[in-house]
Amino acid sequence: MLRRKMLRDIKANFAQFFSIMLLSLIAMWCYTGFQANVIGGNQARTDFENSSNFADGWIYGADFDEKQAKKIADISGINDIQRRTEVLGKADETYNTAEMYCYFQDSADVTVPRTVDGADFDTDDENGLWLFSRFAETWGIKVGDKFTVHVMGLDIEKEVKGLIVTPEYEFACASTDTDTDFHNIGFAYLSQKALPEEMRINNEIIFTCDGKALDYEDKIAKALDDNYAYLADRNSIRGWYQLSDELAQH
Repeated sequence: MLRRKMLRDIKANFAQFFSIMLLSLIAMWCYTGFQANVIGGNQARTDFENSSNFADGWIYGADFDEKQAKKIADISGINDIQRRTEVLGKADETYNTAEMYCYFQDSADVTVPRTVDGADFDTDDENGLWLFSRFAETWGIKVGDKFTVHVMGLDIEKEVKGLIVTPEYEFACASTDTDTDFHNIGFAYLSQKALPEEMRINNEIIFTCDGKALDYEDKIAKALDDNYAYLADRNSIRGWYQLSDELAQH
């Protein structure tokens, strides 16, 4: 009897019933769609960072030598380390004098750039340069083209050997912009051999670790006898935390 009454009520109020069902389905579809975007984005991001051996910590200083790097590597819980030279330079006026973050390295063990086109990053190739793929696409720069970075008073012209991406720049925005414009922001990886020997100054040690990077600060300070500027984790890296904040809002 109740079943027949329910069917009569549905038939009598079919328009309202159908509208409610349709709106419920649309609401559920929107919700699952938004959540799938966030969940899928987070998973893709995690896979990208793991495959790149993305750094957990950044130690900044004046010039780290191999002995200091070994002391950091010997700390229990710290896994991989990488010395490098990070310098903010600029591109030619042809490319809006774009901000160009340059990384000069003699090895690639931590935060390994992923190749989008061309050859993989080769730390022994002093004639090559590996350029941020989004910057290159925006300006129509291809593998094999010549590109110049102006950094530390040097004009370094190299052949673009590959187009790359890295977890450090999942978000990229120039200091002069309020929103992302890849005309004005880029980064490049080069061999340290591209620099004169006296300018090969490793002002960073990046590392991976178990747990939180900042939990190692006391041990790092002791290992380096406090001879460093400061220690940062991923939450201090704008190219990473900006995307994290965006995803957290959804």
